Amino acid sequence: MCHNLVMIVLTINNSESTITGLSIEQFRQIKQVLSYKIPAASSYFSKGPQVRYLVNKEGTFPTGLLYAVKSFINTQNWVVTTKDLRKQPLINGEAFKLVSGVIPYEAQTAIVQACLKHHRGVISAPTGFGKSIAMALVINALQLKTLVVVPNLELKRQLTKTFTELFDHTDYIRIENIDSPHLKTQTDYDCLIIDECHHSAAKTYRKLNKTAWKSIYYRFSFTATPFRSRDEEQMLYESVAGQVIYTVDYQTAVKNKWIVPMEAYYVEIPKENSKVSYSNYHAAYRDCIVNNESRDLYVFRLLDSLRHSGSSVLGLVREVYHGDKISQQTGIHFTSAEDDLYAIKLKKFNNGELKVLLGTYGLLGEGVDTKICEFVVILTPVKSKNLFMQMCGRAFRNYPGKESCKIILIKDNSHKWFLTSFKQQVKILKDEYNIIPVKLEV
Repeated sequence: MCHNLVMIVLTINNSESTITGLSIEQFRQIKQVLSYKIPAASSYFSKGPQVRYLVNKEGTFPTGLLYAVKSFINTQNWVVTTKDLRKQPLINGEAFKLVSGVIPYEAQTAIVQACLKHHRGVISAPTGFGKSIAMALVINALQLKTLVVVPNLELKRQLTKTFTELFDHTDYIRIENIDSPHLKTQTDYDCLIIDECHHSAAKTYRKLNKTAWKSIYYRFSFTATPFRSRDEEQMLYESVAGQVIYTVDYQTAVKNKWIVPMEAYYVEIPKENSKVSYSNYHAAYRDCIVNNESRDLYVFRLLDSLRHSGSSVLGLVREVYHGDKISQQTGIHFTSAEDDLYAIKLKKFNNGELKVLLGTYGLLGEGVDTKICEFVVILTPVKSKNLFMQMCGRAFRNYPGKESCKIILIKDNSHKWFLTSFKQQVKILKDEYNIIPVKLEV
């Protein structure tokens, strides 16, 4: 009876929506729908998981999560009046056109159709599938002024080059790095595309969503690593990007030869008879990974054998000091964000002049085009699913003569923290690619 006393109204805008007229119990239920838990381990003083809510006391929440609110309302049979204040921009004529003669994959055409149908959402496809082409096809279909946001300058450079080659002109397309101060004032767009949108859980994206992007109607995000559970990061990036509207999985991409298949291997580092205990991860990492001469012997032999195989090999580390150390001992070129010769080394690697290249995973582990790469050696313990899958993806792209990509892990028995990282990597390989790594002897 009380539900009829006050009308429930759902008001929808581009970035934020508001639901009003709820009873106390109804509002509590909506808060649960728009909540996520932060593990107790992230706070030293917490006694249990902390709950965060993405709706304020006025009932305002990110429009990217509108699908979750609507889905819940449908299960409750609430009577809701909807006011959609968004204005869909008109597609007028042909402001620009593709000139490269692109012949899209069937899935790339389906991505365009999904975007035209849903008007916003996430597209998930493996690294190397051709997301840049898919973006260009979406932009060409809409013929609207488009802002493309990327997570780093290297991706900006690569995407700018690709779009310059694909379109007759790019006057209506602006590509910006998320750290660019210009983004705060770039408000005159009808379409927003976020590349590598798993980064959009960050505060910068969410702040821009509430300010500079308020007037943007069409919104699409591309990623190779969407989450599949209602965890913190997924809730936060969906708040900007919306839900997944089209997926190209690894098996489909391999079957259609859009990417090369993966093989996985690992090298095991024997456990040393050490009674040293560590109070924090960084101290253990320094002694057991970076400054471990016994481990170095295995790593050096592995890299040396790969170098003599003539294959194209990318080695990834976490720290500059670690990469420099391996480079000095092996003579293999190393690059990082601090390296003025980064672009030159990457170009030499991609044209085959450098067969082996070491780099920090913050620079070379995501978004960098390394089509020639056949081996990825992950020389650092990594537990993040996003990061690990992005690192593996450096070798997925097709290249003449390349039949597969090979991922090599390091199984460190020196500390339970690092062994846990290895087990997590093995789990991701099994869950995402249906692959179990094979042990290598070096």
